Amino acid sequence: MVGTEALGLASVTEERAPDMNIDIPAAAAEDAPLSNPGSVQEVPATSPRPGTPSDLVEAAPHGGGLLRWAIIDSETTGLPPRGPKVPADHPTQPWLAHFAMILASGPELTVEREIDLYLRPDGWSMPPEASAVNGLTDEFLREHGHPVGEVLDEYERAIKDGYVVAAYNAEFDTRVMRGALRRAGRPDLFEQTPNVCIMRAFKEYRQIFKGYKLSDACTYFKIPYERLHRAPADARAAREVMLRLMALNAIPEAKVHYSKDHEAIVARAAVTPGTVTDVPNAVAHVTAGGSYRVIE
Repeated sequence: MVGTEALGLASVTEERAPDMNIDIPAAAAEDAPLSNPGSVQEVPATSPRPGTPSDLVEAAPHGGGLLRWAIIDSETTGLPPRGPKVPADHPTQPWLAHFAMILASGPELTVEREIDLYLRPDGWSMPPEASAVNGLTDEFLREHGHPVGEVLDEYERAIKDGYVVAAYNAEFDTRVMRGALRRAGRPDLFEQTPNVCIMRAFKEYRQIFKGYKLSDACTYFKIPYERLHRAPADARAAREVMLRLMALNAIPEAKVHYSKDHEAIVARAAVTPGTVTDVPNAVAHVTAGGSYRVIE
């Protein structure tokens, strides 16, 4: 996950949520490795997450408590390029290096499955500056990484099975996955991936403009969280934050997030179908039949 501090957003003075009587052991949010580096772990669906009382959460609006969720986090080779928008698979966009996904369901976000997979470098390498943040090296990834197709199979399967994607800074993580799919020659599943940004939900619940990093949200909700920029730990922490926001009816309806200039793009392409670049702040492709795909 890309931290908001990397985007120039600062923290504010610590403020905590009202006591929700939640006692979660530290192990619930630590970056505890699975049985092997880069693996898939089945979790009995009948076992609630440790420390989450069964009477804590009621179903969220829009059926959120009844949906099946794929809570994801990614570690990459760096940050998106600054300046004009470029497609997610542009050479300057970061490459996926570590992917974590928690499949969960119900009003308690009961964990069904955890996926923690490193990617083997193929046409890319981990820059030293990114390695300093996420701890990943080319040597480690060559030893423990999986082919990109195996990782994308897990993500694609979850989407096609009806899981709704959620992430802390979903704009970043879904763009990374979109880029990985395109680079692998696969459909990007843009319109098949309604999603919820847990970070935006937390920001809107708090009505704040800074101080909404994942660590800030964990501090506010008293969620133990020590390690930054480790995909499994960040995904687990994001799930815990999401659970509390669900209890507060603060999770929005999942949707496909089109460009703000969507209507202008479609109108422009209705005249000349194809790639649209002359609409401000937008790069998109619309077919003659009206099918829309944002290229970002």
